[in-house]
Order: sequence, then structure tokens, then C-alpha cells
Amino acid sequence: MASMKGRPEPWLTFGAELQRRREDSGLSLRDLAKRVNYSFGYLGKLERGQSTPTLDVARRLDAELGMSEQQPRLVELAIEATDGVTGLRLARPAQLPPGVADFIGRTQEWQHLDAIMDGNSSGSVRMCLVEGLPGVGKTALVVRWAHTIAHRFPDGQVFVDLRGWGRDDQRRQPGEVLEEILRALGVPSEVISPDLDKRTKLYRSVLAGKGILVVWTTPPAPTRSSHWYPGPPVAWSWSPAESG
Repeated sequence: MASMKGRPEPWLTFGAELQRRREDSGLSLRDLAKRVNYSFGYLGKLERGQSTPTLDVARRLDAELGMSEQQPRLVELAIEATDGVTGLRLARPAQLPPGVADFIGRTQEWQHLDAIMDGNSSGSVRMCLVEGLPGVGKTALVVRWAHTIAHRFPDGQVFVDLRGWGRDDQRRQPGEVLEEILRALGVPSEVISPDLDKRTKLYRSVLAGKGILVVWTTPPAPTRSSHWYPGPPVAWSWSPAESG
């Protein structure tokens, strides 16, 4: 099978590279299967481009067949052949900081958050952007509320401080933030590309279909932070007048 642009599909590239390196090593397919503890039939399908490689088998093959700077790593080819998520065993982080014990009030704001979480949505992603001046209690409200709904996100809860109110040189960069979230979710470092667009796609692939709650505090302007948004936010503007 070839892509519409005439280039081979990524899993065919993986299979061709696997076969070339195996033959260069002087190993039969059966011998290699024994060494990496995968079935002969599965490795044969990988070489023929009839099966999608997992990261585990790619790691084992790289270790057995050796690597050099002139050769692409089979792990890298496996990532290209999948969404980078296939075969991963993700962690289930529980990163929410303790909520304020004597939190009172903010009933209306709490109801806004509940309504957004329970409202209809065209997709599986629900987002809310709470805006306001520093010190009005946005983080305290959101963290306290997040604890009450954490049970609805069995695949984990992630908390990230974006330091958006600091100086420009203190604000965190999208790539740094995405790497922190991905690592918190158990994504191996070799899967995380240095390219920002690829990190963004991987981040969205990891979140897709999962029950994961991500809480950001002190984000910069939304137009500067769209890379770590898994979908369009439902904006709720909290004006300073409402902070009293």
C-alpha cells in the first residue's frame, strides 16, 4: 500500500528498515524472534508492512540489531507509523494541590463551572477559561471545584502553573508545558518530539478518548497558549467587580 502522494506508508518504511537491518546482522527471522521474545509470525508481518509496530517491539529490535547515527532508529519509525500512543501504558497522575479547607461563597461561579461541565458539547473535550485580575481567587475556586469532580476523570488529573502573570522571561513556553504534561501521563521521553506541532498532536492523541482533567493556572493570553488547549475553550470572563 502506498500513500496518495506516492510515498510509502510509515509502517512499510518500518518493515523495510527492519528487514534490511536484520539481514545486515545475518539473522534469520526466526532467530531474531527468539532474541526479542516476539513471535516469528508477528515479525514477519512487520517486515511486510501488514502489522503496526509497537514501541516495545521497536525498542527491543533497536537494542538487538544495534543503532548508528547513519540509521534511523526503529523507535522513531514506529512513532511515525502510529500516533505515538499505541502500546503505551499511561500513568494516572493525581496532581491537584490541596483545596482551601474553609472555602465559602462563590456559589454563582461554582454553578457556572458545573453548567459547563454538564452541558452539551459537540465533542468529548470540555474547557473553561476563567479570567480575572491576580488575587481575586480564581485558582482557589477552580482547585476546590476540581477536587469535587476528580472522580469523573479516572485516567488522571494534571495541574500546571503557567506563570503567565510573570515577566516574559519567566513565562513557560508551550513546548515545555506539553512535555511536562506528557511526562506526567507516562509518555516516554523518546516519544516526545522536540517539534512543537508534533508535541501538540501527540498531546491531543494522548487525551483523546481519555477521562483526564487538566488544570492550568495563570495562563498567558489565550492566543499564545493554544498549543496546550486540546479543543476550543468555553470562555467565562470573571470581571474584577465580581471579586468582592
